[in-house]
Amino acid sequence: MLDRELWLTPDQREPLRTLVDAAFPDVITIRQPPVRELELLVVPLFRIPDDKLSAVLTEPQQVVWKTLQDQFEREGNNVSLRTNDSHDVTLTLPDR
Repeated sequence: MLDRELWLTPDQREPLRTLVDAAFPDVITIRQPPVRELELLVVPLFRIPDDKLSAVLTEPQQVVWKTLQDQFEREGNNVSLRTNDSHDVTLTLPDR
C-alpha cells in the first residue's frame, strides 16, 4: 500500500521495507482482516522516526507520508480513524 501511495522508486523499496519491518514487534496478533490492514498501515506511519524516513523518501514523498498520518488522530499510543459512518476505530500501537 505504501508503495502505491508514495510512488517508491526501486531503490527506495528495500530500505523502506526494512524500516517498516523494524516498526513491528516480533509477534503480531491481529484479529479481523480489515483491522489487520489498518494496523499494517498505522504502525509504520507512527513508529518510523522522521530522521530515518527522510533518509529514504524524497521531500514530496514525505509530504504524502504526513498527509497519510493526518488522516488519523493520535493520543499517546492510541491512533483513531473516523469512518464514513462517523464511528471511530481506535488502535493501540504495539510495543516494539
